[in-house]
Amino acid sequence: MKRGNGVGLITEAHRDERGLTAIELAVVVAILAILAALVSSNASGLNTTARAATQTSDVAEVQKALDRYSAEHPSGGYPTASGSPPSLGSTAAISFTASFQNSDGATKTFVPDYVKRNPKHASDSWWTVDYTGTVTVAVPSGSVY
Repeated sequence: MKRGNGVGLITEAHRDERGLTAIELAVVVAILAILAALVSSNASGLNTTARAATQTSDVAEVQKALDRYSAEHPSGGYPTASGSPPSLGSTAAISFTASFQNSDGATKTFVPDYVKRNPKHASDSWWTVDYTGTVTVAVPSGSVY
């Protein structure tokens, strides 16, 4: 190695060092893109799982509330437009604003007296109860629960 003021001198130790080539840079970018795609696809799967869990939880909550509503209703009614259970083999839409007067004369409303809040997407999904008292929900295709 030469000695001197260091200006303009290339030492043997630095002679082999240089920047990234275009190919090396392209490989690094491709690897980062693949990693980003993997992370986003996993996050998408987690969102689907979370949506399914929320829907299952909401259906269970509405089912319990419907059972309590029917047990406290003077004639065993359901929170439907007609107030009564659907006929054999059919279903009826659940009305989240359904109400009745209990034996004390107090008005009880399905939401918030039995369900604290409307389920997520209650207004753009079809919440029904069948003749056995089972709650189901149908989400329109393309809709996200």
